[in-house]
Amino acid sequence: MDDRQRWHPPGQRRQSRVQKPGQNGLQCYAGRAPVTRRSGKSDFVVARRLTHNRHLGDAVHQWAFCSLTRSGWAREFYDSKITAGKSHHNALRALGNRWLEILWYCLTRGIPYDENVHVANRNRALGRAA
Repeated sequence: MDDRQRWHPPGQRRQSRVQKPGQNGLQCYAGRAPVTRRSGKSDFVVARRLTHNRHLGDAVHQWAFCSLTRSGWAREFYDSKITAGKSHHNALRALGNRWLEILWYCLTRGIPYDENVHVANRNRALGRAA
């Protein structure tokens, strides 16, 4: 019998089955990640998440909106989404997801956010000269 099929008493279950929350889990908890359905080879977005922490979702939305005037890279990211044909709300949702990724990185590593470091890393990832 395979170890995955064997019964384990409560409290002694295999630890590999427990999912560790990640940055995607944080985005889902905030309601920023879309709900997708897959069938065969097709993959499409059907709705936004209905059960989520609305306070966190609203805070992330406001955070993304307020960062447009305070952060150069955030304004550039937002403008690129608008140029690509996204609506204001979708561009803010994408920017909010980016901020949640940064938050997750800073929290898991125990480091404060430094915009200069982030801009340098972003420019390097995009292949731009600093």
